Amino acid sequence: MLVNAIKIVSIMFFLLTLSGCFSEEKSLKVATLQWIGYESIYQAEEFGWLDKNVKLVKGNIPSDSLRRILSGEVDAATMTMEDVILARAKGVELIIVAVLDISAGADVVLSKKSILDVTQLKGKRIGSEKSALASLILIKTLEKAGLQESDVTVLDLAPPEQLDAWKKDEVDVVITYEPYASKLFEEKANYILSSRELPEMIFDVLAVRTDRIEGREDGVKKFLEAHFKALEYFRQHYKDVTYRIATREEITPEDVSRALGGVVLPSKSANGNFFDEKSSLFKAAKELNELMFEKGFITKKASLDNLLNPRFLKD
Repeated sequence: MLVNAIKIVSIMFFLLTLSGCFSEEKSLKVATLQWIGYESIYQAEEFGWLDKNVKLVKGNIPSDSLRRILSGEVDAATMTMEDVILARAKGVELIIVAVLDISAGADVVLSKKSILDVTQLKGKRIGSEKSALASLILIKTLEKAGLQESDVTVLDLAPPEQLDAWKKDEVDVVITYEPYASKLFEEKANYILSSRELPEMIFDVLAVRTDRIEGREDGVKKFLEAHFKALEYFRQHYKDVTYRIATREEITPEDVSRALGGVVLPSKSANGNFFDEKSSLFKAAKELNELMFEKGFITKKASLDNLLNPRFLKD
């Protein structure tokens, strides 16, 4: 009897352990960071709308999310199209399952008050993080100025570090985004360029590793349901949302309104317009793939086969 009891306990322990592993396997880990276009996710978390099997892994800068998805620490990430292409070029196959936002002014190039436009950038110190997106904005900025990268000094400064460098007069120009841009505007920064001049080129998406989808389909679908639910709340309770975001990002509600004015936040139905090879999303992917290869960000062009997958947007 004692032997049988021990066997039963052992089997039960094994089953419980297996059950725990199975449950953990089904959880969806999503890398994200603080950015105005991802505020819906933070709002969904605050209201308890994220499913219990969806785990947010928060970083400070875009390269944190890229590093985590490349290493396999997470299953999915909120990220720019540039980083999706980088990952694919490195052999990590990601699919885009939703467009979270389109930058239309929220990514900015800011300067000290003595610099009024891009024509005055020669010889200046430009603070920019080492990311594909920041590098592409720098390229476009220098192209508008008729300059080469050798005409300026580029300092490796992530947005969280830029305010301190600005106050110490260690930079003349920064490439940044919200909420950090609003804090620099408080320091009398001039706006000289933004993603408004790069229409439908900077997309933020939810990307998922194809080798992690099996068993996590429900998590992806529920993550998107929470995101779109939060977007609807944004539309219905705009004033409340601006105050909540202002508290989270430690900026003013007026800054939040300006930041939200710099992004397009597509609804679930609007997302349907992006998922074919004639869409602006796929066109941007092709153009960025070419540009990133030409400029040496990737050593080979990424395959764009099966890049877009709208299955999780369907009811």
